[in-house]
Amino acid sequence: MNFNLLHQLTTVEVVFVFLMCGAAFLYLHFLIDYSWNNKQLHILKKDKNLELIPFSFWGAMVSIFTIACLVTGDNEYLFTTFVVFLLLSVVWARFYYFKSVSKLLESKRLDKGYKWLTLFYSVITFIFLSYAWSDGYTALFDITKPTSVDSGMRHAMIPFELTHLVKGLFIPNYLFCQVAFLYVIYKGYKRGEKLIVFGATFTMLAILYTNSYQVFQWKYWMPLNVIADLFELFRLNYVQRKNIQEELVELAQKDLQYRILRHDLGNSIFITYLCLNAAKKEIEKEDYNPDKLKELIDRAYKSQEMTKTFFIPQDQSKKVIDLEELIQKISTTVDIPVYTEGVMLKEIIFNNNDIHNVLINLIKNAKEANCKQIDPWVKLYIEERDGFYHFKVQDSGEYINIPDPKKLFERGFSTKEKEGRGLGLYSVKQIIEKHAGKINITDLDGYTCFYFNVKK
Repeated sequence: MNFNLLHQLTTVEVVFVFLMCGAAFLYLHFLIDYSWNNKQLHILKKDKNLELIPFSFWGAMVSIFTIACLVTGDNEYLFTTFVVFLLLSVVWARFYYFKSVSKLLESKRLDKGYKWLTLFYSVITFIFLSYAWSDGYTALFDITKPTSVDSGMRHAMIPFELTHLVKGLFIPNYLFCQVAFLYVIYKGYKRGEKLIVFGATFTMLAILYTNSYQVFQWKYWMPLNVIADLFELFRLNYVQRKNIQEELVELAQKDLQYRILRHDLGNSIFITYLCLNAAKKEIEKEDYNPDKLKELIDRAYKSQEMTKTFFIPQDQSKKVIDLEELIQKISTTVDIPVYTEGVMLKEIIFNNNDIHNVLINLIKNAKEANCKQIDPWVKLYIEERDGFYHFKVQDSGEYINIPDPKKLFERGFSTKEKEGRGLGLYSVKQIIEKHAGKINITDLDGYTCFYFNVKK
């Protein structure tokens, strides 16, 4: 290992070497982090997964082989092998960068066009490796032309001029990358993605600087493209994390919708079960009451009819709803008397499924909360005012017995000690807010009362 070479570097170049070491660790950090948390990536759709694992891997390889080349110059076979691997790593890192940016810009031209060039260079790499192990420096360099520049970094990385064959093979890669970066800048500008424009411009200039040292005779020569790619990885990582977070939120919402659907569906099925079970017990009696049996079967039938609506796409249009019929249907289904107060509206124009779910949840909640009472009841009042329908649902439960009224509408909160509860009133609140309304619970003459309104 030629660590003495570091003494030949300027202070700026030594700092850059340490930056390269830090870059290698950061690339490996991203690689391990994404590999370790690969389950999160599985939730992303294909077009949202920016494939930063391979980008991180090849970025790490570029940094590692760059550092390796700096300290193995005294062993020409090992040095040449590392240079070959470095060239391969640069090509693959660039391919996965373009693949990530293509998904970000929703353009498949970049990675598809570069794919075949990358495969070509992969084949060329194995050919050069065989020559590197047998010929050493001469596999890549013209040893009759030592580098004549003053940069210690340049001399360490490229001690001789590259052969015309190597230059000829890798010029297409350089040209394609510059054209591709111009395309990324153009697409990013059209989409208003300022960070993409900045990142692509910085990376393009870094590559131009690294490959144009002899033309412009810069004071320092450093492969800045490695650092530029790291900046891009940080930016792409931010986008990827944002995509994952959005997907997790979407999945949580879908799970919540499923749980609410299961809750509301369970209400109808459970009511059907209770009615049929009561009907079974009634018919087993020697002197069963035909009218009561008919009533139980009728309630089970209506409950089952409600169950069917969960398997039919919901119609979001507003229809004329007969309030007397709706209240009677819910009262019969839940098996609790519902009394109307004051001058009741005869009908409203609203979404049938939504108003049905709101009222049956509130009335069923009243039935369950007051199940120990001998004669539980519910009073309902509806009026039209200021472009809203205003509802008042009062039940026979004492308001003072509610432990924390303000938490009743929170997801998962329930006064019933049973796992999986706390979705009914939360569902009610979501439906009401969907229709630009609000719901509150208050004390009315000592009893529990829900006030809510919905926009017509």
